[in-house]
Amino acid sequence: MRINLIEDDHTFATALTKALSTEGNTVDSVNTSEAALFLVENTDADAVILDLGLPDKDGLEVLATLKRITFGIIGYPGFATYSANKFAMSGFSQALAREHGDTDIRIRYFAPGATKTGLNSAAVNTLNAELGVTMDSTKTVARAFSQFLRSNALICQIGWPERFVTWLNKLSPGTVGSALIKHLPVIRRHVSSA
Repeated sequence: MRINLIEDDHTFATALTKALSTEGNTVDSVNTSEAALFLVENTDADAVILDLGLPDKDGLEVLATLKRITFGIIGYPGFATYSANKFAMSGFSQALAREHGDTDIRIRYFAPGATKTGLNSAAVNTLNAELGVTMDSTKTVARAFSQFLRSNALICQIGWPERFVTWLNKLSPGTVGSALIKHLPVIRRHVSSA
């Protein structure tokens, strides 16, 4: 497993890197928020360990910078019904895969992030732009879906920030919630017209 470690305490970071490496993991370690953002954007890590008390920026601010969120894995304010439907599809896929786990039937789940399509309202596009949410083109999503179909993977979630925020939400939903709540005024302004 490849792990991004974002920790400014050198002694702790060294000890944790050693412990994780001993278990067979590859660890990339940085100690500032700027380096963290570069690392997260430029490596394909399986997990991230994020210190919330970085010296140059609060860890929650770092998290808020990674704004591409996958609906259905993260309950997103302003989109409760849409998120609930996506949650249901994800849970249904997981349950059905387990139900058929002793058969040749394979249930697979594909979760793209925000995508530029004609289905998006102008309000949603404006909201994403104001929040700095990166939207993938339909070609990018189609390419990823085609690769997913050729692979043996059962789940595909497009985009590193989505995978990171999903992982963090499983461990600490309050942390992700706090980061999203900071954006409520912007979300509410646009969702009312979406």
